Amino acid sequence: MSVFKRCGWLLVLTLFISVSHAEELSSESVAERNSERARAHSVDLSLNTSLSIKEPYMRMNINGRHFDIQLNDTPAARALMEQLPLTLAMSDLHRNEKYAQLPRPLPTDSVRPGVINNGDVMLYGTDTLVVFYSTFNSSYSYTSLGKVVDTSGLTDALGEGRVSITFSMQQPHH
Repeated sequence: MSVFKRCGWLLVLTLFISVSHAEELSSESVAERNSERARAHSVDLSLNTSLSIKEPYMRMNINGRHFDIQLNDTPAARALMEQLPLTLAMSDLHRNEKYAQLPRPLPTDSVRPGVINNGDVMLYGTDTLVVFYSTFNSSYSYTSLGKVVDTSGLTDALGEGRVSITFSMQQPHH
């Protein structure tokens, strides 16, 4: 075989390897770009357990008085948002909390907070929503859902005994 023929075959082989490698890189980068594009443009509009909002708020309406609740970014809080709007007849317990059973259970991540604060919104068990309007020590376990942003007037609004409270998704009311 002549030197030119050998060089020609070597050149063809080099080109073939280069083109094959370039196609691999090109298809990988296309796949990566498509994946990145899909991630950048994907918006999960469902409220299942994948909803994440920078500042999720829930509005609590008690006899015409509005209180904003900043929700935690947790599976339990997201599952609660799925049930909104929701009107609950909430009973009083120990003159420091209102509670009611939710229509559906929520995921839990219970902890013993030690101190319950005025305005804490928590889940007791899997399906009992609790709004606290007093600060006190507790040995009970709860899943934290969020906190009332401004507790001014909360105790008066909740009053004594049973009260009807409507919870809805809202932008915070300032």
